Amino acid sequence: MPADNLEIFKKVIFQLPDLKKSFTGLILLGVVYSTLLYFMISEGTISALSPVVIPFLAVALFIVPGILASEAYSFFLSGYPRKWGYFLSLVNQLIIFLFTVLVALASTFTEAWNIIWLGLTTLYASNFFVLVLSNGPDVMERISVLSMIQPVMILTGFHFVLGRYLEIGLMSYLSNFLVVIGAGIVLLLAFYLTEFLVGSNVSDISMLSLATALLQNRQEKLDIGRDVRPDVQTLELENSSGLKKFLVPWLHPGPLQGFGGGQITSRIIEQLNNDGEGFFLHVPSCHQMDPSDPGDAEKVLEASKSPEKSSQASKLVKGDYGFCTFYGRKLGSQKIVFMEVEGFDDYDAAVFQEIIDKDDVLLIDLHNQPKTVHEEELRYGTTKSDEIREKLQMFLQDLEEASTQSYSAGFAIDTSQRPVMALVEESGGQRTILFGVEGNDASENLLELQRELEDDFDRALMFTTDTHASIHELASESQVSKEKIRELVDEAVEDLSEASAGFSVGKAERMKFLTDEYFGLIYTINILVRLIPIVLVALYILLVVWLI
Repeated sequence: MPADNLEIFKKVIFQLPDLKKSFTGLILLGVVYSTLLYFMISEGTISALSPVVIPFLAVALFIVPGILASEAYSFFLSGYPRKWGYFLSLVNQLIIFLFTVLVALASTFTEAWNIIWLGLTTLYASNFFVLVLSNGPDVMERISVLSMIQPVMILTGFHFVLGRYLEIGLMSYLSNFLVVIGAGIVLLLAFYLTEFLVGSNVSDISMLSLATALLQNRQEKLDIGRDVRPDVQTLELENSSGLKKFLVPWLHPGPLQGFGGGQITSRIIEQLNNDGEGFFLHVPSCHQMDPSDPGDAEKVLEASKSPEKSSQASKLVKGDYGFCTFYGRKLGSQKIVFMEVEGFDDYDAAVFQEIIDKDDVLLIDLHNQPKTVHEEELRYGTTKSDEIREKLQMFLQDLEEASTQSYSAGFAIDTSQRPVMALVEESGGQRTILFGVEGNDASENLLELQRELEDDFDRALMFTTDTHASIHELASESQVSKEKIRELVDEAVEDLSEASAGFSVGKAERMKFLTDEYFGLIYTINILVRLIPIVLVALYILLVVWLI
């Protein structure tokens, strides 16, 4: 699916070292690089150099330029973390060292001189590119100047350590410095072109602002989409330990946690557990149903209505139709259905909404396909969607005939890290377990736990909320442990007592869904993340050919 390409950001996000480690690395690597550089220079071009020059090389080329540039970034760019600046300078040290190695290996002065300027231009481009992506387009002009600090400091250090002894004149510096300025102009134009192309395809959207929000794990409103008032179903369960509330809004928690409704599940779960207990359940939906505003979570919460509850429930009935499986339970006269469909993980809005009465049926997408499997979106009007609709209607008819008995339930939740929950239910001598995590797709250990729990319960279901996590979480390999969920299951069993349950449906206040503009956004991003690097690489190759 197109949405999967948003995970391209995962490839450039990782856990940055803290400020102390980056600063220490900057000093130590500066000494190491300057020592290696001294031996290469002394054995090659300038054999008369004394080892005394090593600390001067370290300070002038590697340490002072890196420190001054890092401090300038955090001082002049509001909110830019100091550790980010120092890590950027740490990476740039390697660029500087590699180019100094090339300079030392050069066979003529002209060749070495051109390599120096190619290195400075590369350093400038590295600073500019990273700083714009992590700070946004509003400060691009300022960044174009700040990116010069490290190259200018290195050039100054080079002059005092070597340049003045080689009698390199001021005009030679200035004329070649025009190359660096030219690179800055080209980068500015490239970024402005990117903004123009995105804006011409999707109005009021800045790709650079979105990238910045993703990198900084910041919420960003998307001012696109169409007005809707989505239905919000509320499932309530009450036993001896109190009331549990599950919100089931007819929306899709995306497109990504950095912007739009990607964090809506987190906000809802947090609010439900401030003064009570509860969780988020995911309906069959797709990215066209993504909210455009992170604040829409409040509208969902306000739409919640307390339902009438019944103390009678049926067993959890299973309907296996090959490519799709339904699990359903009657709660009094109402029906709650959980679905698994092979080969699909997102669904057009009309596929199911058109055929169910939300006052009578609560339909939940378990969304528990393995993380390694990328599935498709079920389109309305296709033969497959018609088949699934037919099977669901057959299942609902069968479920209508199910008899009800007294009902018991137990619930447990842990929101200390990634929210997880367990719900144990009992009716007619059948005991079932439903456990779920806030996340997108199931890890192998959770699917394995589901299989293990089938030995302890008559039926075991596992679900996720389809939360489109931030790239910081995508980059993390951490998983919810089986032990943690087993503890919750045990707590839910201890909480098991006579219960009543039911659900209601309400309307949220007006909000915007991305609808078809989602595809315009994603397709534009997919094209540009491929086109812009190719263009920049081509321009860099031309620069290399011109200088060398």
